[in-house]
Amino acid sequence: MPWLLIADDNPEIRALLTDALGERGYHVETASNGSDAVQMLDSAVEAPAAVVLDVVMPHVGGLDVLRAMRRLVRTSRVPAIILSGAPVDDVELAGLDVSAVFVKPFATSALFAAIDLACGRARSGP
Repeated sequence: MPWLLIADDNPEIRALLTDALGERGYHVETASNGSDAVQMLDSAVEAPAAVVLDVVMPHVGGLDVLRAMRRLVRTSRVPAIILSGAPVDDVELAGLDVSAVFVKPFATSALFAAIDLACGRARSGP
């Protein structure tokens, strides 16, 4: 079963995504801050199928998590989806190879479609 890392400091978003993506066949691991996300990626036996990162989190922001992730050989090519409370400047994303960016509040159906696409999973139906 493919696993995903969801890093967001909002517990409601983490719970929503964990439940909904679990129903879609994903195993979801979560981090409530960027430091924990980096540690999880660094210590993971196997790279996640994709990561979903909030831009603004305690300790280490999502873009810094992504920069750290890109430096690790095992996770350098893992698809990354960014969540943000405000539009993210293209300059900030330069060179980070981001699969998609969603501004909160976001349509969960669109986020799930982006995750499926990033993971190479075709979905049929809603």
